[in-house]
Amino acid sequence: MDWEALFDPQIIKRGWDYYQQDVITNFRNRDGKITATVRGSKRYQVVLDVQGDQVTRGQLYLSLRRR
Repeated sequence: MDWEALFDPQIIKRGWDYYQQDVITNFRNRDGKITATVRGSKRYQVVLDVQGDQVTRGQLYLSLRRR
């Protein structure tokens, strides 16, 4: 999948920065759904629905739980 073609360059850069800072946890790729938790300035749950090489839906949830 060509991820860089799907997102703005600044989003790709931020994603790589988060990856290198080891703030992405609970990564799962199962049954056409990719999920992960990102601990940036706040904690987010990311959910991507995937069919083949296409992202069909993306959602971002802000966690209200305290750290």
